[in-house]
Amino acid sequence: MSHGDLITAGQTVLILGAAGGVGVAAVQICKVLGAKVVAVARGESKAKLLTELGADAVIDTSANHQVSLAQTIAQTLKHHGHPVLMLGTWTL
Repeated sequence: MSHGDLITAGQTVLILGAAGGVGVAAVQICKVLGAKVVAVARGESKAKLLTELGADAVIDTSANHQVSLAQTIAQTLKHHGHPVLMLGTWTL
């Protein structure tokens, strides 16, 4: 990831697909840079892994079918601030 200048200490980063190879690396790099990480993945074991890697918040997309993913992300970000979005290797 060559976008270290876009991510600063204290900034919130939302990482979709965070339990994949690129996502795990993104979580680790963002934590080293001092960012707050909100990680999105599907499944309890993946959520546990992301918590162990230091994610500040983990959204398990399999956990609540009553609430849309967008609503869940919006609610989580109320506590963590406006994020940089990382999807695969793209930074938006």
